Amino acid sequence: MHHTTHPTEQQHAAAAVGEALSARGLWALQPGPTRAPDTPGRIEVVLADTGPFSLAGTPMLPLTTADQAAALEAALRAADITATAENHDEHIPRSARITFHTPGDAHRFADLVWAEMPAGHRAVHRLSTALARAGITSGHMRLTHTGIGIGRVTARDALTLIPLLGGPHHPRLRPRKQADLKKIAASLRYWLRRLLPGIRITTDPACSSCLEHRDHELVIGDAPVDDINTLAGALETAPPAQALPQPAAGPCGSSSTRRVHPNPGAGGAPAPARTTRTERTAS
Repeated sequence: MHHTTHPTEQQHAAAAVGEALSARGLWALQPGPTRAPDTPGRIEVVLADTGPFSLAGTPMLPLTTADQAAALEAALRAADITATAENHDEHIPRSARITFHTPGDAHRFADLVWAEMPAGHRAVHRLSTALARAGITSGHMRLTHTGIGIGRVTARDALTLIPLLGGPHHPRLRPRKQADLKKIAASLRYWLRRLLPGIRITTDPACSSCLEHRDHELVIGDAPVDDINTLAGALETAPPAQALPQPAAGPCGSSSTRRVHPNPGAGGAPAPARTTRTERTAS
């Protein structure tokens, strides 16, 4: 007989803290219930010093002195968060260990991080979540001086993304065939530019020996924060990837079945699932 182990209240709270800090771009080391027997119900997280970070108007990183820790505890108390702060040099210098006295304190801390989240970080998290929901996890987004760089995605993930943007399936294009990579890039560029005008997409093919270790990739450039939110919103309202009609898998992800899909430019008239002239010429 199998027993299902449900997350505890402390684990839920720790996960909320971890998600908020990760979205903020911070390195949180294994947030979770404390292991000390004299502090049951408490939750701790160690924040690595990845750069200056303040919360509630008070510096949190780097945490180097007892006075700084006391000031941080006072600022958190003012936000109805009871926690203990201390320097933690055990593995990473100038890192901070924050111990929340109750799960409620941890949840309020996570809410505070979200409330003070810069728009760029919030947009990155929103788009990352929408892509992950569609099964696309190869992107590595970053904040840039012009907005947000979406980064690298595999050719296979690009073929998953195109139908979610309103485009056709391309069952004849094979993600591991270099000759098809530019066609995949052209189609993704065409459909992505409907939401991210002027977005740049370049190809990064893997060498024949490298294909054992990595897929062909596309590099998606920078877009303004507002456009990233527009893209995230479109993906959030798109049908789940598994609900869309999928081509039958063949060698290297190809299909011997030709599917017919609506052509948005022809009033919904059916059109073969292939790269269109418009997609081929888009640059």
